[in-house]
Amino acid sequence: MDKIDDMLVIQENDTIPLVSVIIPTYNRVNVLGRSIDSVLNQSFTAFELIIADDCSTDRTKELVDSYQDERIRYIKNDTNLGEGGARNAGAAVSRGKYIAFNDSDDIWYTEKLSRLIEFINDSDNDNIGMVYHLYRYFSSENPLDSVIVGGKIQTDYFSNLLFQPDIGAPTMFITKEAWDCVGGFLDTLRCLGDWEFSIRIAERYDIIFLPEVLLDAFRLDDGICINMDNRMAGEFYILNRHLRHFISYNAAKVKFNNIIRQSLRPINYEIYLRLFLELIERMQKLEMWEAISAMLEVHESYYE
Repeated sequence: MDKIDDMLVIQENDTIPLVSVIIPTYNRVNVLGRSIDSVLNQSFTAFELIIADDCSTDRTKELVDSYQDERIRYIKNDTNLGEGGARNAGAAVSRGKYIAFNDSDDIWYTEKLSRLIEFINDSDNDNIGMVYHLYRYFSSENPLDSVIVGGKIQTDYFSNLLFQPDIGAPTMFITKEAWDCVGGFLDTLRCLGDWEFSIRIAERYDIIFLPEVLLDAFRLDDGICINMDNRMAGEFYILNRHLRHFISYNAAKVKFNNIIRQSLRPINYEIYLRLFLELIERMQKLEMWEAISAMLEVHESYYE
């Protein structure tokens, strides 16, 4: 693909940033500063930072206004759209050739952008839609409670995504072309939107993986996907939306088995049952009788 170094000269002459970094945020003023700081402290500097405020009621704007950095742009949604909607709002005003995200509580390593740009620059693949990387996940404030996660080198990223959703939004480095082609995140999907988005990217473009830790991510108790009802609803939605892919790669039974194991936890069984019946109804319309049999077999083994 074209060398980024050459494009960067042209971009800088036109004062257009090469990379648009988007931080969606909602009432996170207590942690937002560390996320902003980690982006502004990047060794690579040709970027814009878009703070996409999802209708916060705290002092988010005051915090953003306290930064005297011309690379920062602030937008605020009139209504709360959720993380996916806020990311889309930021992308809609972005100017870069590449899009990257950080969550409002996460911390980028200083070399993150430079390493991703070097990595994509060294590739001779003209069909790259996304690069992603490893990250360190902290389950508590204790620095010892952390684990390195975020994927591994694959020969087929599309099929792997169906079995294992391991690409988080803060690790994504996306070409604007791919973003415009697939249409961004689904506003209606409040949980696991990064997984669903990655599937659509992988349908049309190649995804490459940089096996380096470039981000610290933190568990927050008010996270949407911490709620198991939300997570289960998200998994059912994605399984339903991309059903033909899951069936063709023999991933549907595996994914459904994971969902149903989660439903054995103390969550709302009525929600599970409604979503399960909706899935079976769609399979009937598509005449996926063998898949229906497999789903029913798994369901009955847990709930008979």
